[in-house]
Amino acid sequence: MDENNTLIAIDLGSTHITAIAAQRQDENTLKILGDETMPVKDIQYGIVTKTTNAAMNINKCLKLLQNRIRLKNDIESVFVSVGGRSMQMVETTAKRYLGTQPFVSAQVLEDMRKEAESKCTNENHTVFCVTPHYFILDQTTQVLQPLNQKATNIEGHYGVLIGNPLIANNLQKCFDRTGILIESSSTKPEAIATALLSAEEREAGCAIIDFGGETTTLSIFKDGSLQHVTVVPLGSQHITNDIEATFGISEKYAEKLKRSKGQALESLVQPVYIVIPSNNQQEAPVRVSTKQLACIIEARLEEMTAKIFGQLKTWEPELEGNLYLTGGGCMLANITDFVQKYTNMPVEYGSHMEWLSNDTPDEYYKPYYSQLIGTLILGDTYRKEHQEKQKKKPKIPKVGNFMERMSEHVLKFFEDDN
Repeated sequence: MDENNTLIAIDLGSTHITAIAAQRQDENTLKILGDETMPVKDIQYGIVTKTTNAAMNINKCLKLLQNRIRLKNDIESVFVSVGGRSMQMVETTAKRYLGTQPFVSAQVLEDMRKEAESKCTNENHTVFCVTPHYFILDQTTQVLQPLNQKATNIEGHYGVLIGNPLIANNLQKCFDRTGILIESSSTKPEAIATALLSAEEREAGCAIIDFGGETTTLSIFKDGSLQHVTVVPLGSQHITNDIEATFGISEKYAEKLKRSKGQALESLVQPVYIVIPSNNQQEAPVRVSTKQLACIIEARLEEMTAKIFGQLKTWEPELEGNLYLTGGGCMLANITDFVQKYTNMPVEYGSHMEWLSNDTPDEYYKPYYSQLIGTLILGDTYRKEHQEKQKKKPKIPKVGNFMERMSEHVLKFFEDDN
């Protein structure tokens, strides 16, 4: 195995840290070498809250991954993608008078992009990406690609993805403690879209709902770029909490019950009773009705998605493509039927299978891995474009070693990581 060509991506979710290793194949597919996952409670809504604990867990997770795939050398760099409750897309503009040089140059476009970024940067918000949506030339002509076109005046309209500065700042502090380099970072919507969408789908217009552990995110793409992001601070972990509180059972059994018997639509459920041990060992086991279980799940899903469906409704006329579901939480039975109730768009599970080599184990086709697969692809592209650059050394030394694909899995798999 050529260790220099090994790609490592890590996802710091709300309930788990997951690290995955892969190598890019000649046919532009990924050969998955292995992954490691461990439960954590150091990240909330995309922000690392305990940098020391998170650093220890990252080191431990990566060491386990290193041993699993038999890397001889320690892992020195990783690719990450970030998201969080505070992320939102805002609109802004930048204008230029071109005067005696009435052609739109690459430098003019870069200066306008920087202006759009600076307008949205302050102590409360940091900018994660700036996406040009369209340009107006001489107050009359609207274009998507103005480079080298003739104009005296140009006005750029941008979507700027902003969020809490702590998302990036605390993540960097955390990795500084590990001694491991963040080779490149991307946003969660872009990583997922890279894994799931073709260039044609981005152009025609489509949407993605990502069901995470603590958040549910709507991303809308049109004209080749990200147009809109809505993040709701509710996820599938909240469904688990509701089941736990309602029936008086442990979180472990609530999670297991949700995965094995939970459904998104109460109307499709045939009533069956399940016996679950009570939290109190002195009390009799709890008798759970699948009908009641589905009522709890559907009620929380309606709360999680109300804002998302409201936003989606305004965009539907402009979108020619599908609505894709992804994230660990989307594997709840009948969730496509639930979503279809609220939209006229075709609804289906997002699939990243075309990026995986033919010998890939079925496990890695689960939607839970879409963000990581996209992060690997973006990381590989970044590495190829920056091969001449020397990797920066970490700020401090290493702390040390701490200890048919989708349809077949709809009823089998249900993960809740963000």
